[in-house]
Amino acid sequence: MLNISGLKLPMVANEMVTGNVFFVDSNGKHGTANNTNDGLHPSRPLATWDGGINKCTASRGDYVLLMPGHAETVAAAAGIDLDVIGVTTVGLGYG
Repeated sequence: MLNISGLKLPMVANEMVTGNVFFVDSNGKHGTANNTNDGLHPSRPLATWDGGINKCTASRGDYVLLMPGHAETVAAAAGIDLDVIGVTTVGLGYG
């Protein structure tokens, strides 16, 4: 968060975020993961990457953050449906 004279502006990786930031954490390390959560805080994470994409609005500049330790199986046939334009996904952690 960038704080300018009391005005808090959301930032991810040193970039100003114009849209929403949605948190995905399947392991529940930061909060109980469920795709019915709003996903707007690490303590209310979404369960799947697709759940994060589904919360996004096209061309708003939304981010989906995959929290450290998040894991999910993606079947080759089904894949992940990246069907919202202008969304950035960031995987936090390593591996």
